[in-house]
Amino acid sequence: MICQTFQVHIEKMNTKIMMLIKSGKYDTNIITFLVLESYFRPLKHRALEYIYWCITGNQNISLGLSQIKVKNNSLIDNKSLISRIKNIIHLEGYGYNYICINLYINANCKQYKDDSDLCKCYNGEYVSMSYIKYFSYAKKQIEIIKGTLNKTSVLT
Repeated sequence: MICQTFQVHIEKMNTKIMMLIKSGKYDTNIITFLVLESYFRPLKHRALEYIYWCITGNQNISLGLSQIKVKNNSLIDNKSLISRIKNIIHLEGYGYNYICINLYINANCKQYKDDSDLCKCYNGEYVSMSYIKYFSYAKKQIEIIKGTLNKTSVLT
């Protein structure tokens, strides 16, 4: 069963989802990871991660809305404290994180056969069944949003 707070999260992200789709970033799987990761890692947790990363430069920490490890994110400049601070703005951008997820999936997850495999590739072999259920639910909701957007585009 999907909790109500997740359903509310998707409703709150509706505008951001539509913005991505309208800008040509319409891959359902990528948007679904953005929705999931931003739900499971809310801003207050991400803020603590940013502080830790700025201080340490740790390559193994997962950052941003996409929660991709620094060492796997080719768009991050981790050379200095100043560059890390500048990156934080990008790490909170939906378009930027869409690109990060797209790059990661294309480099590492090309051979997935279903949603479960894709989630395991993205989050690691020990991804929970709960995460996979939430992924499937969010994916259906995003398809509904895309369908609604397509109908409105045809009418206008």
